[in-house]
Amino acid sequence: MAFDSGPNGTTIHPRITIRVGTTMVPDLDVVQSRRGVAFDAVGLLPASIYHRIYISHSGGFVVLNPGE
Repeated sequence: MAFDSGPNGTTIHPRITIRVGTTMVPDLDVVQSRRGVAFDAVGLLPASIYHRIYISHSGGFVVLNPGE
């Protein structure tokens, strides 16, 4: 675990395994900010953990791993 000090600092958790539904994603570096988040996302996931991503701008939806 690594730290960056100060009110805008971060904590880095290296090589973490996370679970998204039934999918296990190993060896991710997770960065946790100590600063308040100004947007409505609860968390962010890297697009690289998905095999395919379909984004419908006109429909306003996203499909992750379509066809699986």
